Parts: sequence; C-alpha cells; structure tokens
Amino acid sequence: MLSRLTGETRGRLDALLVIDPRLKRSPYNRLKHLPKPPSLSHLQEWLDQLEWLVSLGDVEGPLAGLPPLKIKHFAAEAKALDAHELKDFVPPKRATLLLSLIRRQRVQARDQLATMLIKRMNKIQQRGKEELERWRSTHREKTAQLVSVRLIASSESAPGKFDCTTNIFLCWWTGKNFPAWCLQSPHFS
Repeated sequence: MLSRLTGETRGRLDALLVIDPRLKRSPYNRLKHLPKPPSLSHLQEWLDQLEWLVSLGDVEGPLAGLPPLKIKHFAAEAKALDAHELKDFVPPKRATLLLSLIRRQRVQARDQLATMLIKRMNKIQQRGKEELERWRSTHREKTAQLVSVRLIASSESAPGKFDCTTNIFLCWWTGKNFPAWCLQSPHFS
C-alpha cells in the first residue's frame, strides 16, 4: 500500500494525526465527524468539508484492488479509533485505514450534497406546479369566455364543425377527461 502513495500523500496522512496543542485536537477529528445534518443552512459547511476531503489527495489509486466491503470495514475501524491509537499501527495498515476513511467520508459528503440538491429541486418544482395551477385557475374563466365567444362566432359560420375541438380544448384546459362521444365524432380530425 505504501508503495502506491506519493511522499506528499504520506505527509498529508501523517499530518492528520498531529494534535494541535492549542486546540487539543487533530485534523483527524474533523475527518471522523461530518458536519451538521444536511440542510440549506448547512450547505456551506458540507461544501467546505468535501473540498477539504478532496484536498487530502488521491485515495482511489492506492485503494485500487480492495473490495468495497473491505474498504467500508476499514473505514468503520478507523472511525472507531482516535489519533493516538491510530499512530500505534504500522505505516501500511495506518495508511489503509486513513485512506479508507477519507474515501468513505467523501462518498457520504457527496451523497448528502446530492440529497440536498434533489430536495431543493423538488421544492422548486412543487412551487412551480402550484404557481402554474394558481395561474391556470385565475385565467380559466377568462379563457372559457373567450372560447365560448369563438364558439358562437364559429357555429354561426359553420354549424357543428368546432364543437368537438372546443370541447377537447376545454377538457384539456380544465384537466377533465375527454368525453368518449367527442373522440368518436366525425368532426374530430
């Protein structure tokens, strides 16, 4: 595993376990804990976390060949340990555990961001549907009056020709089903 890592990546992994004397915490704590529950108000925290996780370097290359279930197991093991305990592992095992946890946290961060996006798009779509229905209901009566004026004018010039077309339009506009007699009408063409 270590042979697949660049010196820079090894340095980043080791830096995760260095405890800041002021904060009495290591960057490893940030790695283990994801931000608050996904919501629009916490969006920036999730984006910052994902950006930080990506800045830790390539994890896919070194983990290539490991089954996903094994990676998940290693990530869970790493998450259960603290920085002091992780330092006690031999370098290849420590690197594998850290890379697995980084990968798992990236996947979870991306999933949460995608979920937030989907929820937001669903709300936008729902508001659009509601606004369209409000608009249709306010204009439905006016449209029906215009169609009836057109119907009267058309029936005077060509009796019976536009009855079916107008009924189909009114059914579509009001959201009702087409009457069966209309679809069988010889005027429907």
